[in-house]
Amino acid sequence: MSRSDFLAAWPFFLLYTLLFVMLTVGDLVSVSLFVKRVGSHDLPLYYAVIAVLNGMLTAVYWRALPCFSAVRLFYGLIAGSVSMMAASWLLLHTLDPAHSLWVFGVLFVNREITFTFILLHFGNFLQDYFDRESMNRVLAFVYAGGRLGSLMGGFLMATASHLMPMLNFLWVFVGLG
Repeated sequence: MSRSDFLAAWPFFLLYTLLFVMLTVGDLVSVSLFVKRVGSHDLPLYYAVIAVLNGMLTAVYWRALPCFSAVRLFYGLIAGSVSMMAASWLLLHTLDPAHSLWVFGVLFVNREITFTFILLHFGNFLQDYFDRESMNRVLAFVYAGGRLGSLMGGFLMATASHLMPMLNFLWVFVGLG
């Protein structure tokens, strides 16, 4: 990778790092709360729901892709996920706990779908900024930002989880989004 490739890819490395800090926090919160409140016995059902929704939403995504710029679609994906996380937090703080188990399912499904679509769309997003030859050179570097972000998100959760309730980490997700 040349110096010019590095300079061009650096902002995308940082963006991908930030996204993966956000996704890792969302993952740890949603999975922890889901297993604690709903139970692991329902995971196969929820993974089946996620698979069906991902299939349906992927079809919608591919139909919408030519209609929107990659940046606008990227903002929409992030805004939708952040809105769902904030709404989940609000619902879990206002609903009777006996009637809010479904919200943990929504939280879990939202995070899984967000992860799928961030990964799916980020490659399309990069194509607006790099040609195929440049992508071949910079992609490994940019995607390394995701590994760094996962490590940073895990470290954040490991070191700060004793400072506030797990549910409040949704605001870390929202803030990063």
